[in-house]
Amino acid sequence: MLLIELFLLAWLSSFAVTMTLLDLKALEIPEDSVLATTGFAILTGILFPLEGQVPDDAFIGAAAALALGTATRAYIHWRTGVAAFGGADIAILAGGGGLLGPELLGPWVLVSSLLAGLGAALLPRFGFRKEDIDGTELQVLPFCPALLAGAAGLYIAARTG
Repeated sequence: MLLIELFLLAWLSSFAVTMTLLDLKALEIPEDSVLATTGFAILTGILFPLEGQVPDDAFIGAAAALALGTATRAYIHWRTGVAAFGGADIAILAGGGGLLGPELLGPWVLVSSLLAGLGAALLPRFGFRKEDIDGTELQVLPFCPALLAGAAGLYIAARTG
């Protein structure tokens, strides 16, 4: 690994830990942290693509993940009247798609969903909880921590072979 790649990964890790703690505590993550993490993740995917990928895959993965998150949010809102993902979830999806590329997008979303469900089952304090969102009391689940953990695990697995 090059020194710049290590720097980018260390930067990403520090943002990921901060965002995870904020999301678990208050379901609120500052925009600047989310946008910085998304940008650094896509930049890492461009400068240091995973084995068998080219820099363009970072853009394709980010666009596909952004479309997936936006379409899912729109569908759930249309069916239930409730916005399913917050802006941070969608931005993290775009960043992870850029980091991992389009080939790992499906496995990443699956692993992250399983992690979120497992976390909710094993750690009820951090799982589903009632929150007032736009005047409506809803059961919510912090999804960013699972997205970040899933992305980190798949990135490490892909990097180390």
